[in-house]
Amino acid sequence: MILAPWTGRSMSKSFIDRVPIWIQLPNLSPKFWGVGALSKIASLVGNPIMVDKVTQERNRINFARILMEVDPAVLPDEVFFEHDFGNVITQRVNYEWKPVLCANCSMYGHDAKMCRRNVKKQWVEKKKPTKEEIEVIDESLKLKEALEKDLIPEENRERALENCKMLEHGPSEGTSSKPGHTSPNEDSGGKGTVSVRMKKVIVVDCGPQSKPEVRLSLKVRVLTLGIMDNIACWNIRGLNSPSKQKEVLNFHKRYKVGLLGVLENKLRTNAIEAVMQKIAPGWSYFSDTDICPIGRILVLWRKDMFNVLIMARSGQYTHCLVTEKISNNSFFVTFIYAANDHMERKEVWEVLKGVEKFVRLPWIILGDFNTVLSPTEKLGGLPIDVGQYEDLRDCLCACHLLDLKSKGQFHTWCNKQEGDRRIYCKLDRAVVNQAWISAWPNAEANFLLPGLSDHSPILVEWNQNNDQRKPSFKFFNMWTEDDSFQSIVDNVWSRHSMEAQWFK
Repeated sequence: MILAPWTGRSMSKSFIDRVPIWIQLPNLSPKFWGVGALSKIASLVGNPIMVDKVTQERNRINFARILMEVDPAVLPDEVFFEHDFGNVITQRVNYEWKPVLCANCSMYGHDAKMCRRNVKKQWVEKKKPTKEEIEVIDESLKLKEALEKDLIPEENRERALENCKMLEHGPSEGTSSKPGHTSPNEDSGGKGTVSVRMKKVIVVDCGPQSKPEVRLSLKVRVLTLGIMDNIACWNIRGLNSPSKQKEVLNFHKRYKVGLLGVLENKLRTNAIEAVMQKIAPGWSYFSDTDICPIGRILVLWRKDMFNVLIMARSGQYTHCLVTEKISNNSFFVTFIYAANDHMERKEVWEVLKGVEKFVRLPWIILGDFNTVLSPTEKLGGLPIDVGQYEDLRDCLCACHLLDLKSKGQFHTWCNKQEGDRRIYCKLDRAVVNQAWISAWPNAEANFLLPGLSDHSPILVEWNQNNDQRKPSFKFFNMWTEDDSFQSIVDNVWSRHSMEAQWFK
């Protein structure tokens, strides 16, 4: 989207001949980093507007970054300028974004294949609801009535509400269930169960003692439960102890996690299967014990929620292609457990730069990066050398990755020592690309309390509905300009009641 100044009441679209674009001048000699030199070089591409703060302070010398106003039809990949001694220097130009021009309508933002002028309107006959769909609506009303009259036991009300909501939206289209597949949510139909039968039947069974109107059996084409679909990652610092196994089990149940990366699990090959039965029975998993005898990254997921394909891996990362079965959305997830050594961490940063060239889907990278991004992310201990975090900063910039909107703990790691020896750092983070932000603008990373570990778990609620949040109170300065403002405040403040005393 490109904004232009308001020129009146006319809403006609005008042809765009100038757009703002950030450019990068890689490997530019430091002698040309002055304001005058950069301005002259950048003017060969267009009209320079400003440089970013990192370029201005010269904290990064890999490339100079400049905001330009350019003609989108003329975007040279190289410019040439003459040195003081008469030598001609060739400078490469990288564009962080290039506008797409449509050959049909001469408008920017889409190509000819996506142009609306190519779409021919066709008359489509509206289908009448089938007998099955009418039956679903009728049974949904019966289930609602049973819930309102408290005819369903308390332990089954939550699942009954979920079934009721899905019935209201009608049976799903374009999905299918494999014959013989048993969902973890499916029960044998005993007393007090609310279960989903994968044979295209929903059964709401409250036991033989319940009233007849509560015992419903509905035939629908396909109905899929999409309850636990959050993503999480946690450096648990060892998963061999029963207390930590219980901690992980309670964590993914409480926060409805369907895809989980467990870092520094320290599990050997012969122990993984037994531990999986305790922390996530029925889940699929992948471990790196074939390359790391003492496990570093363990990826586990609910196979009824996600399909996970391991694309690349090492002792410091596991890169996955994930497909959510309900929505059929695909995206990349990279679980990071970076090495303690600064030089070893450089290897994974270079890998991420290589992966970014082939990523066209939404992409999230989360885990323990084992370094901070700036000195403000550390409290206590020795000062941080600039080289410790400069490589990570350059990697994120080169891959066009940003920190996901977050809440909870800012410093995600603590050495848990006493007094002056205590150190806090932000070592764990979740970063995403622009495609992720566009696909799920409401996604949020929640850094929770560390519990038995010294690292905070990362909970990514990537498809939550932020519209359900209560709006925060905002005070507008213009209120004070109203003549009645002071009298209203004095009146409310002078009230003598228990409620008023609490809010003073």
